[in-house]
Amino acid sequence: MNRSGSFQSGTPRPVIILEEVSCRYGPVAVLNRISLTIPAGLVTVIIGPSGSGKTTLLGLMNGMVRPSQGRVLVNGQEVAGADLIALRRQMGYVIQEVGLFPHYTVYENIALVPRLLKWKEEKIRQRVEALCRLMRIPTDRLGAYPHQLSGGQQQRVGVARALAADPDILLMDEPFGALDPITREQLQDEFLALQRRLNKTVVFVTHDMDEALKLGDRLVLLHRGNILQKGHPFEFLLRPRDAFVRAFVGRHRLLTAVRMEQLMPWLPELLTLPNPPGRAVAAGSNHSGRWVWAPRQPGGQPVLWRVEQGELQSVPQKPFTVLPSDTLESVLALLMSQPEALLIVQAQAQGKAAVATLGSLQQALGQLLTQLMRGEGGG
Repeated sequence: MNRSGSFQSGTPRPVIILEEVSCRYGPVAVLNRISLTIPAGLVTVIIGPSGSGKTTLLGLMNGMVRPSQGRVLVNGQEVAGADLIALRRQMGYVIQEVGLFPHYTVYENIALVPRLLKWKEEKIRQRVEALCRLMRIPTDRLGAYPHQLSGGQQQRVGVARALAADPDILLMDEPFGALDPITREQLQDEFLALQRRLNKTVVFVTHDMDEALKLGDRLVLLHRGNILQKGHPFEFLLRPRDAFVRAFVGRHRLLTAVRMEQLMPWLPELLTLPNPPGRAVAAGSNHSGRWVWAPRQPGGQPVLWRVEQGELQSVPQKPFTVLPSDTLESVLALLMSQPEALLIVQAQAQGKAAVATLGSLQQALGQLLTQLMRGEGGG
């Protein structure tokens, strides 16, 4: 099961492979015989306490760090024998302190790699403008220098620069760690929305378990240079392998880790119509139990109906709207204040919208956990 909440058939193509990799500096072992596969199109989060080897592991993937033993492959090519300049230009890299060139403007920072690749200037300009729209960087800031930007703006520019040459792989080393909590959460949400559109292969390093559970399709927990556990985030919550993993994850994080998009397969579907529905919508058993939403009514008030045995039954209360990316914790907090409330879960791209109540959320969570405990979503 990936972050979008769907259960995958088959295994994603491996993009980065580490085979029995160790890193030693004199007598100190930073990494001990690490074997790891990074799958295509997913966010793999490397999590662990300070000094566990997270940044070293990331450095192995773009050749900044050389292993003492073992080998690292990127798209089937061994890093040890690769042209490292060409390799690194295929990867975007974002770090905590951003690393923008202080004497370059925002435009020049974003355009750096395309210029190294000798793109035509018109193509570079179009790419920079498109990334500014994508990352919500005001175009009037293109001539500004990094010191003239807020921390959040600098981080957006750093992500835009990493994406400038449209790399398939994005390496991110605690990119939001230095930001205030509000800006950090905002950028996390923007990153999730961005990843849904781009489907990059992302390796994301953090020491924050909440961030790991929020962003990761797969987690890898490092401690003292060893991988203690790897797999789907829910495996860490439901099947921690030892006492350290259990303590590091914390039992309280289940509601934070579950997002509405992961429950949508078990929630009643919502049909959205441009006009008031006729009886034809309700006809047929395939619509029984569904909900119908007509947001554009002649009187200006949207109306929600429930389909029961071919009949449309209007619902008097006004529903609340929540996002697929909202956590179960935040949604339950809303429902605790209004237990009888109806929630509309907005449709994802090419997906369905759904209606949720306190009861249907409980049932959907039970179904999700049952599938995960059977091992249908892990790996």
